[in-house]
Amino acid sequence: MSDRVQCTAFYKDDTTVQLTNHNLAFDVSHNGGLVTYAVRYDDGQATEVFASERLKNIGAVILAGTDFDDVKSAKRLRIRIGTLVNGYLDYDLNLSMLTPVMEILSGKSCINPS
Repeated sequence: MSDRVQCTAFYKDDTTVQLTNHNLAFDVSHNGGLVTYAVRYDDGQATEVFASERLKNIGAVILAGTDFDDVKSAKRLRIRIGTLVNGYLDYDLNLSMLTPVMEILSGKSCINPS
């Protein structure tokens, strides 16, 4: 835990899609929990993933590390999330403004070096 300031951006007005300078998360905890998800970058092949126990406990898909690198280099992200209660949730994100948003999230107003 840290007292550092960190900003979070939401996709349009959907607060369940959250971007920080380290990851992109999809909160599905209000849909009864996470089972599986499939991610597709641009027009590439979709990759299906069975959610880890950690992600199931959190109730969110978190794209971080190399997955987040793929997000940052893509123009479009499609993700289908299988939930326990509400079946499948489909997201289709236009990532064309990701670079300027990432610059803000990595800027002085969002990162407090203390």
